[in-house]
Amino acid sequence: MTKESDEESDFRINVFYCTLDYIVTDMDQRFQAVKGICDTFKAILKYVSLSEAELEDASKCLVQKYSLDLSCNFVSEMLHLKKIFRSTFHSEQELTPLNLLNEIYCKKLQPVFSEICIALRIFCTLPVTVAEAERSFSKLSNIKTFKRATMGQERLSHLALLSIENKLARSVDYTSVISDFARKKARKAKLI
Repeated sequence: MTKESDEESDFRINVFYCTLDYIVTDMDQRFQAVKGICDTFKAILKYVSLSEAELEDASKCLVQKYSLDLSCNFVSEMLHLKKIFRSTFHSEQELTPLNLLNEIYCKKLQPVFSEICIALRIFCTLPVTVAEAERSFSKLSNIKTFKRATMGQERLSHLALLSIENKLARSVDYTSVISDFARKKARKAKLI
């Protein structure tokens, strides 16, 4: 066995272990965030396997969290779904949230399960918000190049927003924007 050099030891301690620690901590934070979402939406994720009392408690927690979107009818809809699930959807296991939403619409049951449809749509759109933040950081490397390293934070934020929302930025009529800018910034000096 060869003896480790000082450089290798320094690299292992100061770079490798620090990197591993960062990765483990970041993964743990992500899994905790996902676990929190799964706990919040337990009612629509485990509606078949929960007892009626557990389902009622989980549904009330979800209604409390999304009180602007869901009403107390959500609890009774979840209990009703649990009772009729096997006979209506012909499945022994829970459907994924997206599959359940699609099945409800295919069977034209959305008037019966309107609150459940709202909760399922909320849940199904949550992962999109995680990707948006990652996309923002990937755009940052394109914007902040070596030549632009001295720009201020406000300008960098505005450029990042333009880069992320490039479809909207391309649809803007620049001639009217330039005319407005020129009119507002025009100097009132007379030239003789």
